[in-house]
Amino acid sequence: MFRITAGRVTRSRSRHPRRTVVQATSAVVAMGLLLAACGSSGEAADGGNGEPVAMKIASSPSDVYLMDEFALNEKLFAKHDLKVDKFIYPQNGVQGSQLLASGAIDAMQQDTLLTMASFANGQKGKRPIIVGMRMPTVTYAIITREGFDGPGADAPFEEKMKALEGKTIGVTAIGAGADTELTLALEEAGVDKDSVTRLAVGQMPPMIAQLKAKRVDAVVSQTWASSRMLEAAAGGSIYVEYSDTASPEILSGQEVGPLVVREDFLKKNPKAVENYLALQTTIKDEMLARPDDAAAFLNKNTFDGKAADLSAAYVDDWSKNVITKADPEWRMSRDAFDRMAAIAVRIGLLKEGQVKYEDIVADFAQEN
Repeated sequence: MFRITAGRVTRSRSRHPRRTVVQATSAVVAMGLLLAACGSSGEAADGGNGEPVAMKIASSPSDVYLMDEFALNEKLFAKHDLKVDKFIYPQNGVQGSQLLASGAIDAMQQDTLLTMASFANGQKGKRPIIVGMRMPTVTYAIITREGFDGPGADAPFEEKMKALEGKTIGVTAIGAGADTELTLALEEAGVDKDSVTRLAVGQMPPMIAQLKAKRVDAVVSQTWASSRMLEAAAGGSIYVEYSDTASPEILSGQEVGPLVVREDFLKKNPKAVENYLALQTTIKDEMLARPDDAAAFLNKNTFDGKAADLSAAYVDDWSKNVITKADPEWRMSRDAFDRMAAIAVRIGLLKEGQVKYEDIVADFAQEN
């Protein structure tokens, strides 16, 4: 467990430390997602002759996008003939999908369910195509505010979700990944999804403010580190962690972070996309070989140098429990697709058979 002491996020020595409510620091503000210029535009050449291809990539200065941020800092894109000077930072996944469809973004890691819905409702040529599965696990969690009157940590999942009836739950945006994951958890527990009030609160800083002011009873966190930051900075508790073995398999068995490329970009620039996937292997190898450097960069880039313990813990968890599950060639299995598609149908994002594996997953990213 982590807490904030003297403006820094540190690992608690006690199993059940006294929680302290503190003001959101600049370390947390760094987690906010601001829309920025990408620095590259126009038609891109194929890149097959070693000439760099301009690629507009969306990212986030957060733990779940550490591979992107680390690669940019280490100038790894250029080593794979990709010209990426800076990233675009959407405010949420919904905006990211809109920017991809408009051509403002060429590629990004995106939520799987949102990717499927965007493909189903998109225009041919502008749809997201899955070219790899980089996050073959689930990172969502529900964080309750300080003083939340609910069942204890060891209570059954269904009892915990039942206790949210009548409560106000913060999500990044209505329709975003956090919102759909809240719907899934409620329905799995047999709780009417309309029995809670959803409030779009944005990213980390406003989430902390809303929790501390008790305007929301809980929020849905998107990443491993943000869950622990919310717990420490807002005095709350990690109430339900989707990846936990105590969570139902439909939650814990999700694969939520594919790499997607806009359909027309993939058609025009197959070599650049091939290079983009090769880059992922380079990033993985560099981070595994230099975990201390990766953690130090995360601490500096995301937490303003105030969360060394948290950053080191994240890189350790990523190396043991996340990247080890990824296919060496970044393929997405048919089983993973079928499980996620079934979830999308269940919560009303898709109709049965509306999105097919062979259509949304690039042939080179399909299982052998």
